[in-house]
Amino acid sequence: VYSKLASAYYDEEMTNDAIAMYKKIIEIEPNHVEAHYELGLVYIEEGLCDDGIGEFKKALEIDPKYEDASYSLGDAYYDCNKKDDALAMWETLLKDNPGDSILHYNLGVIYRDKGQLKNAISELQKAIASNPNADDAKKLLQQLTAKKQRLKSTGDIKKNKKKAEKKNTK
Repeated sequence: VYSKLASAYYDEEMTNDAIAMYKKIIEIEPNHVEAHYELGLVYIEEGLCDDGIGEFKKALEIDPKYEDASYSLGDAYYDCNKKDDALAMWETLLKDNPGDSILHYNLGVIYRDKGQLKNAISELQKAIASNPNADDAKKLLQQLTAKKQRLKSTGDIKKNKKKAEKKNTK
């Protein structure tokens, strides 16, 4: 009953009441994995990063195989600007799901954010290979490939300019 009430409160944007209901469930049943998970989602949605991450971790302590909590924890890390933690989480998940297009896409995004274009492009190619309909991956791959070409061209121009300057000074 509390779970349904918490969900209804959240659906009606009565966030504080939803949080109170999830906490009530956890008070009654401390190992209620779904309550920890759902509370984590609410906290993250509300921008309460540490609380949300803590609830996802608690859900995973209770049930280490709870895949939704693992994926959500990676997303929460990313959304909360803990990109190294997100990277580690998604790489760990990828070991069990090597063909997961979304994980490859997520890694591509993180590598892009870190300025590692080669790794980003590689992950996006894997995402597309796993799911040929991955339009977001295709779009980002196209953008990064174009950026890599521009950087290469800029680098070539600078090299040629330096050579010309060196030649002129002789």
